[in-house]
Amino acid sequence: MKDITNKHRYVVLSVFLFFAIILTPWTIYLSRNLPSNYITRNWDVVWIGIDAMIIIGFLLIAILGYLKSKWLVIAVASSATLIILDAWLDITSSWHTPDFNQSVVLAVFFELPTAIMMCVYIHFLITKHLS
Repeated sequence: MKDITNKHRYVVLSVFLFFAIILTPWTIYLSRNLPSNYITRNWDVVWIGIDAMIIIGFLLIAILGYLKSKWLVIAVASSATLIILDAWLDITSSWHTPDFNQSVVLAVFFELPTAIMMCVYIHFLITKHLS
């Protein structure tokens, strides 16, 4: 049984390594070919959607924590990732605009500390609570 588990582990890890290798030239291509400015529709939907996903993530964390579910770690990790993404998008999309300073302040004093706290909580869950 252990050999099957190790074999499965290496296959899964190899697939992720393959994805990273394939994504690297694609990212380089995009960095050289995407325009700096781009007009888009549904900008409000993008931002409301990200914030709605963060709200859903916080609700899931509360519910799964209350239920003592092992899925809690995934909810916390996903929500922390969304918060970091939100900070990144806030800062990069407000570059050279009047909203830039506000985006940096929110990222430095709220979003990134919250994500760091969530990562510490994940570590606690994995090492203390779920072991």
